[in-house]
Amino acid sequence: MVQLHAGAAACTDGDPLQQRLALLGVDLVRRPENAAPGTYLVPSPALLKVVLALREAGIDVETAAGALDLLRRQEHRAADELVNHLVRRTGKGFAASGSPEDVSTAVAALRSRVVEAVELLFAQEMERALRVEFEHRAPRFVRPRDKP
Repeated sequence: MVQLHAGAAACTDGDPLQQRLALLGVDLVRRPENAAPGTYLVPSPALLKVVLALREAGIDVETAAGALDLLRRQEHRAADELVNHLVRRTGKGFAASGSPEDVSTAVAALRSRVVEAVELLFAQEMERALRVEFEHRAPRFVRPRDKP
């Protein structure tokens, strides 16, 4: 549980009530029943930190949380597919003999490198998507110049 105060999370133009409402609205903070006033549950402090950093860069809480939701759904599917792939390959290219010890060693190695792989792959895909977006749809991003 945390105490949120006026300067704790700059989420919507400095209005503390709007800050809390925005964070509550996207479930980044929760108001537990019977909690002391101003006390909130933060399910993921790291995700809250990401959203607040994005807010500082000009991305509002709802947009940032929506982006995280999209990522979570994709990561959910990717994790399921990866586990399925690895299970099919156990003893045949993953976890050598398929013994519990080999599976444990392989999973530990995978976990230690998967974040790096995801970061690299996602960066490449973001570059590709942005390039496509700007090459094919750039006119909607161009604002007309004011005539003197």
